[in-house]
Amino acid sequence: MNSNLMTSPDYLCKRYNKACRSILVCLSLLLYVFTKVSVTLYAGQLIMSELSNFNGLLSILILVVGTAVYTVMGGLGAVVYTEALQTIVLIVGGFVVLGFALKNTGNIDELRNYFKDQNNRQYFHLFRPIDDHDYPWTGFVFGFYSVAPWYWGIDQVIVQRAMAAKDILHGQYGTVVAAFLK
Repeated sequence: MNSNLMTSPDYLCKRYNKACRSILVCLSLLLYVFTKVSVTLYAGQLIMSELSNFNGLLSILILVVGTAVYTVMGGLGAVVYTEALQTIVLIVGGFVVLGFALKNTGNIDELRNYFKDQNNRQYFHLFRPIDDHDYPWTGFVFGFYSVAPWYWGIDQVIVQRAMAAKDILHGQYGTVVAAFLK
């Protein structure tokens, strides 16, 4: 916080050297383009195409230009307020979906039974058998321990928000709250 560093690459450059910074920047850009940006644009394009009958390319263009405009015009403050609003919408939306599910099934036990009856799937278990078609326990264990350190330790989305906190305690609290909500 007191070092005036704003990004993970800045930290690596100060701690090690410029080569470390360059490697992280290239790796981050590559991963962002193929994981976060492409998936987000595709999902947004699907929704916009369904709601407005725009073609896919026009939908993506509108999303990119709109995001760029509000980010450039409002800066990090606009991004923070947008994410705070999105958090509220996602939490409220999750409870609304839960409400509809409980209304249609009766109570939580009947909801569990409904999901258990779906091809005898184990929707309420993290550690599934090794022969599970979708999520064997190995994917959870090894996937979690390879992705989580990247996401919580060096991913720019998390690190920049922690670095933007007014002090270390607020940065730590923010990270814990975000982890809880995830």
